[in-house]
Amino acid sequence: MGNRNTLAVKKLQDFSEWLISKGWTIEPTHGYYEVLRARKPDRTRPLIVYKRLSNRNGSELTHLTVDEREMRFVMEFLKECADNG
Repeated sequence: MGNRNTLAVKKLQDFSEWLISKGWTIEPTHGYYEVLRARKPDRTRPLIVYKRLSNRNGSELTHLTVDEREMRFVMEFLKECADNG
């Protein structure tokens, strides 16, 4: 299942840079809905961030979708942002 309410669209570039600083490699995305694909040598599957077309009420998208198995990285990133900001 995906988490659709934690990683803000405006934080995507910062999250990508944070992943690189932690040893992740950014890969080309596959398909229309992927906005970020990152891989770390010690992991078998990539971390993928997806976009949706719109919210349920049709308004502009404010958050991205991340698999629940990868949310620990998003939470670590957000905690570091809060600590530094």
